Amino acid sequence: MNLDEYQERAKRTDLNVISKENNLDYYALGLVSEAGEFAGRMKIIHRNKDGVLSEVDKQGLAGELGDALWYISALADKLGFTLADIAENNLRKLYMRKENHELKVHGADK
Repeated sequence: MNLDEYQERAKRTDLNVISKENNLDYYALGLVSEAGEFAGRMKIIHRNKDGVLSEVDKQGLAGELGDALWYISALADKLGFTLADIAENNLRKLYMRKENHELKVHGADK
């Protein structure tokens, strides 16, 4: 399945529970919530397992990424973009940064 196929199929599961014309906040909050669930799982893995991922952990994390993807898909759709558009534009930006030597590791010396 490609990104645009996913987006079309995911759209069929959108309940459009918010009837306001601009309901981006609902989807943005959903995305942040799913990212938080991913981070929460990672915190527990670090606390309880010294950061070592089991297959069950990986499947759980993948599930959270799938939920985040759904919200990204919905946001892209509400803004009039396909997921392929978003992905292509992001890669174009990243490659331009790389060519301009603007991709750097932030934080501790690496």
